[in-house]
Amino acid sequence: MPIIEHRGAAAHYAEAGSGESIVLVHGSCGAGGQWTGVARNLHGHARITLPDLYGYGATAGWPGRRALTLADEADLLHAMIARQGAPVHLVGHSYGGAVALRYALGRPENVATLTLIEPVAFNLLRFGSRGDKSSLEEIKCLAGGIWQSVARGEDWPAMARFVDYWNGAGAWNRLDDDLRQALAAKTRKVSQDFWAVLSEDVSLSDVASLAMPTAIVSGALSPLPAQRIARLFEAAARGATVKVVPDGGHMLPLTHAERIAGVIAAHVFAHPAPARMAA
Repeated sequence: MPIIEHRGAAAHYAEAGSGESIVLVHGSCGAGGQWTGVARNLHGHARITLPDLYGYGATAGWPGRRALTLADEADLLHAMIARQGAPVHLVGHSYGGAVALRYALGRPENVATLTLIEPVAFNLLRFGSRGDKSSLEEIKCLAGGIWQSVARGEDWPAMARFVDYWNGAGAWNRLDDDLRQALAAKTRKVSQDFWAVLSEDVSLSDVASLAMPTAIVSGALSPLPAQRIARLFEAAARGATVKVVPDGGHMLPLTHAERIAGVIAAHVFAHPAPARMAA
């Protein structure tokens, strides 16, 4: 399990297999291990890289004195991707989807294909309908409640709100105490993630500039803001395809690992990567 030093922080990623290089970027509260089921279905067909973003898994927290941004996460991601030596097939879920989008916009020459699963690119809702703008306010309310709880040192209530929003009311109470303790320990990083996403300035015209083959995956049972982001992305991105999982919610890589692996594989192997990547 390689560990590299990046801007004063120890960063971890796992890697296995050979063939087309697929980089799977996890969401908030996760780590590379969230992709275990998906990776199991891709092993033997591709080279799989599982990064841990700042503050998750074995990667140290954000070392900067200013607020963390998606560009910072994308820069960390590049430290791992640059070692591949060829353009990669970039896949991101939730917060990892927002990071992957930022990376693809900043370094498009290094991305052969892009697959975004429930990407939380909330700022795109600003450019949609009145209902989309209401969805953005819903997310800002969620983030504000979490920031306030964190400021009061109330990590458990903050994480309970986060988990229940994305998984349905009562989801937090159904978890065992050990898992709740582990999740609560990540609350402050989740609050940083919200800040990074809501501070992003990507527009629909930026999305339209993406030239690599792009696929969006959305769960029909997911909260409305995530579903609307997928539709806005589909309308803006040239040739982007949207796959909707009828019985899926926000946590598709965990709940529908085999199906998600199939979507990724179909997209990747329809668009093989060129042999070299930019420095």
